[in-house]
Amino acid sequence: LPTATGGTPFQREVWQTLRTIPCGQVMHYGQLAEALGRPGAARAVGAANGSNPVSIVVPCHRVIGRNGTMTGYAGGVQRKEWLLRHEGYLLL
Repeated sequence: LPTATGGTPFQREVWQTLRTIPCGQVMHYGQLAEALGRPGAARAVGAANGSNPVSIVVPCHRVIGRNGTMTGYAGGVQRKEWLLRHEGYLLL
């Protein structure tokens, strides 16, 4: 699905990479930064993730904390957990 999201070149790069995370799988911010070839940019990745203007199409809910925690989500952490359960990642 093509999107016109705006954003900086870095944000668009993060959002494009988010779209490669398969349904039912997650990455933490550091893994996403490494996938971008920027292993020290986990915080910048988190900021770009939080600026995602189309959070269902660009699945930022699939990014979690390094220790498996449910980090912030524009729709709320409960909705993030629901989405991940719906996709088969959380089985509780």
